[in-house]
Formats: sequence, C-alpha cells, structure tokens
Amino acid sequence: MWDPTTHRIDLRNDLGDTELQQVFCHELVHAVLDEMKHKISYDEKFVDNFGSLLQQALTSFDSNPR
Repeated sequence: MWDPTTHRIDLRNDLGDTELQQVFCHELVHAVLDEMKHKISYDEKFVDNFGSLLQQALTSFDSNPR
C-alpha cells in the first residue's frame, strides 16, 4: 500500500518473491504518479499494466551482459 501522507510503501510479509515484486512495482507507479500530481495515478488498469512491465524489466535486467 502506498501512503502519500507518510511517503511510504508498506507491503504484506506473506507474499512470495514474484508477487512481492509485482505489488511493489504497482505501488511504486502510484507513488511516482502521485508525487508528479498526475491524475493517471487513479487509473488502476494503467497503473497495473505499467507496474507489471516495470517488474519484468527490473527482474530481467542483467548487469553483466555477455
């Protein structure tokens, strides 16, 4: 959960790694858009899609490419 009053993202501790990453990225998108004062933060479909793509990008990043 993203809390704009405390600027914190709180996550449940009963999630698996992949689900935890997905939820974090979803809430991070809300946080960034809220801080930008962008109304698209209220569009759950957009936030969910963007969060999913962000999670895929972050987890597939290879800092040691061949």
